[in-house]
Amino acid sequence: MTTGAASGAPSVGTAGSGTAGYGTALPGAAQEPARQSPAPRARRLLVTGAGAGIGAATAAVALRRGWEVAGLDLAGTPLAEAPRAGGADPAARPGPFPILQCDVADEDSVERAFAALDALWPEGPDAVVHCAGVYRVTPLTETSAAAWDGVLGVNARGSFLVAREAARRMRSGSGDRAIVLLSSIGAIRGDDHEPSAAYSSSKGAVSSLTGQLAAELGALGIRVNAVAPGVIDTAMTTLTDDPAAASAFFAQRVPLRREGTAPEVAEACVFLASPEAAYISGAVLPVDGGQSVL
Repeated sequence: MTTGAASGAPSVGTAGSGTAGYGTALPGAAQEPARQSPAPRARRLLVTGAGAGIGAATAAVALRRGWEVAGLDLAGTPLAEAPRAGGADPAARPGPFPILQCDVADEDSVERAFAALDALWPEGPDAVVHCAGVYRVTPLTETSAAAWDGVLGVNARGSFLVAREAARRMRSGSGDRAIVLLSSIGAIRGDDHEPSAAYSSSKGAVSSLTGQLAAELGALGIRVNAVAPGVIDTAMTTLTDDPAAASAFFAQRVPLRREGTAPEVAEACVFLASPEAAYISGAVLPVDGGQSVL
């Protein structure tokens, strides 16, 4: 029964609709086929360090959310074998998404990897989550200049190179675009149990870079944020090699009393990469079980 119309009488339709009511056709009126809007394409996410750890977990979370994903990794597919747009069916590729070979500390390697990505995604990525990094535990007095340069090269220089190449492609795009870098609680907290001046300094550089890029790229519509994990259960973590020491550490320094997992960090990364975080830029989000507040 239509509200405001007598029983059995046709309801009033909208002007130009070709109907006397909702679903009642005028006698002899031509019926236009229903128009369907094209389905929006999946958002495209590039993940570095996608072969393992937080990078692999980030790719997995994004795939479950409907993103189209590509990865960069030191152990990825050689660029000569990289897939191209309109090429082989993605289902025929090894693994759920392509991972291209890239050494993020090497400028030429990063530029060539992004050029290969251009062939796969001519419009560029909508978001980049840069997870590639190294963790080295060495006391200051035993750290060589070469070891220092190696860690800073991957973690700080690599973040700069990946962010630069991403921004070069995103600046001509539209819609929500985002870069997410990986800092660490080590950027703000010293650690006498696992000393690593090089690692902490490199992650401090990432946090500073995040703020600068957010200020610099915001006018282009590009958001830049970072995630700062605490102790996370990945292959790089050595704290849990000693269960007794780990238990004491969590009891004294982590309010949630446990280590985090790679998927928990990945959820934060994908959130910051997504349009749901459209008004967040310049943030360094701790994912550390509350460790940074103690």
